[in-house]
Amino acid sequence: MNSLQGGQERNQGTPSTLLYSPIRRPPGMADDTTRQQHVCLKVLSRVCPVFTSQNHQGRKQRSHDHQLAELEQAVEQERNQNAVYKARLERTRDYLRYCLDKANEHGFLEFILENQQTSPPMDDEPEARPWQHSMAVRITTLQSALSHAKLSGWCIEPHEIELHEKIGQGTTADIYRGSWRGLDVAVKWIHSTYFCSNPCAKTWFVQELQTLSRQRHPFVLRLMGACLLPPERGWIVTELLSGKTLAEWLHGHKKRKKERSSLLPTLQERIEKGLEIAQAMQYLHEQKPKVIHRDLKPSNIFLDDALHVRVADFGHARFLLDGEQALTGELGMKYYSSPVNIYEIYIHHTQNLNPEALKYLIFHLFIGTYVYMAPEVIRCEPYDEKCDVYSFGIILNELITGQHPYIETDYGPSQVALEVTEGRLRPLLPRCHDKNKELIDLICWSWDGDASNRPSFTSVTSSLKKIREGYRQPQDG
Repeated sequence: MNSLQGGQERNQGTPSTLLYSPIRRPPGMADDTTRQQHVCLKVLSRVCPVFTSQNHQGRKQRSHDHQLAELEQAVEQERNQNAVYKARLERTRDYLRYCLDKANEHGFLEFILENQQTSPPMDDEPEARPWQHSMAVRITTLQSALSHAKLSGWCIEPHEIELHEKIGQGTTADIYRGSWRGLDVAVKWIHSTYFCSNPCAKTWFVQELQTLSRQRHPFVLRLMGACLLPPERGWIVTELLSGKTLAEWLHGHKKRKKERSSLLPTLQERIEKGLEIAQAMQYLHEQKPKVIHRDLKPSNIFLDDALHVRVADFGHARFLLDGEQALTGELGMKYYSSPVNIYEIYIHHTQNLNPEALKYLIFHLFIGTYVYMAPEVIRCEPYDEKCDVYSFGIILNELITGQHPYIETDYGPSQVALEVTEGRLRPLLPRCHDKNKELIDLICWSWDGDASNRPSFTSVTSSLKKIREGYRQPQDG
């Protein structure tokens, strides 16, 4: 019994003993078990990689799905942003359309489009003009002038003007006294025949408005407004002056005569007029770009009630850069459709046509103008602002002598023009004495045949101020 219990205890053993002790199998079972184990191992070796691969592919699929979801989300955000931008663009387009409609309604659209088309050239272009960048407005056509007038507030409708009596008459226009918004004004009514017969008339009309609209000087005519409805209503409305020109004040009449019909103003008064003209011209020449008058003469200079001057009639004026020269032969275009070279006209007509016909043509073209015209302008050569200095020299001598230029000669207009261009003729100077020597020197300096030798109006103004100091005591020369 004891031996049996002892055997059972030995057979049971400890758990570790049972686990690690070899299993006693009946003979013949060992080979079958081994084969089954080998089969299981082979099956497992084939099944496990499949499970592992499927697990890896699952993780990879989940990663792709996540990336796809992120892309779809980004596309949706981009689509939403595009919708926002499109809505903003449509609102901006609607606002711009509204602005253009308003511009068209008020007459500004053409002005805007023209400024876009006539934008300044690039700096690397040889024809670039720096003054185009600094000019606030550049008026080139009647439509742009109308737009600028409306924008600046100086466009006047015909019904706003009440015309009264005629106070002046010229070759291309009549001057009327008028009333505008309670003010007495001068209305320059340009002849309708002038617009109809001359294709350049509107250009001159716009050019005069462009020049006048920029001026703010006590001795330059002030523009009040304009009616831009040519040919019937081409009006330039300015301040109303006494109606008297410098020529009428000096000579006492409008016509060119040797005899005087009134007393000659004092020399101090005459020098004062010359100084005021020089100050006005200095103002014009020192603008950026400078303004060249090109038709400076006593009949284009008016006086106010206090007898102060106003330089007027800017129909021939043009803008010029420093160092730039103007093309010539343009003055005749105010009356004809092409440039007129009166020097060539003289040569041609004296050789081939009746001199009387030439005299008639030049008399009606340049009477009152050729007398004050610089030689280089008559010859149709390039010129600059010094052509105005020459004209001033002739005017200053006329003020000092009290005589019309060349009145002492028997030359006709064509002969005077030829003699001036050849450097053989200038108006008769006053008698020289110690008191007026500086004045005579200034006159001769101003009408020098070589434009480069003529002084600037800055120098002329300075010289006249010093000369005026020497005439503080009223004297007559």
